[in-house]
Amino acid sequence: MHPPTFAGRVFAAAVALAAPLCAQADSFNAKPGAWETTTVIVTTGNPMPDAMLAKMPASMRARYEQSMAARSGKPSTGVSKVCLTAKDFDQNRWLKMEDEDDKEDNCAKKTDKVIFKSASKLTLERVCSASYVQTALMTVEAQGPERIVSSVDITNAGSRGKVHMDTASRWLGASCAGIQ
Repeated sequence: MHPPTFAGRVFAAAVALAAPLCAQADSFNAKPGAWETTTVIVTTGNPMPDAMLAKMPASMRARYEQSMAARSGKPSTGVSKVCLTAKDFDQNRWLKMEDEDDKEDNCAKKTDKVIFKSASKLTLERVCSASYVQTALMTVEAQGPERIVSSVDITNAGSRGKVHMDTASRWLGASCAGIQ
């Protein structure tokens, strides 16, 4: 189980990408308030670039590879709650938060390519250049004002694996009482 903040970051990233870009067509079709997100992550193979693995001490690399092999193809699920205001949707606030997360992940340069967008759906390719190049293909869809789903596929250049994430978010209500 991933910590709630991880699932929340995935949802925030999905909203961050969708809200400002979909807003160019119409407002993103989602209600402000409390949202609950279930995130399912499946890692296959070894997503760490070979060049990074080569820099690890042999014993650490062996433990890492053993750990990745043991969980490869097995889903990991997390649930989190997040509060989104109308301003979060309209003023790109989640986009700014996600940019701060990218700094933590050493994303030196980010390029977004919109493949499809509407008021309820966005398909986007994001390339992040850090110490290696990471490519993410994301689709975010507001299936109604109270339900948002997303799917993300992430690959790292020079690796032999990938990460797939699915999120399903449901609106809990207008009140964010008790949600940080």
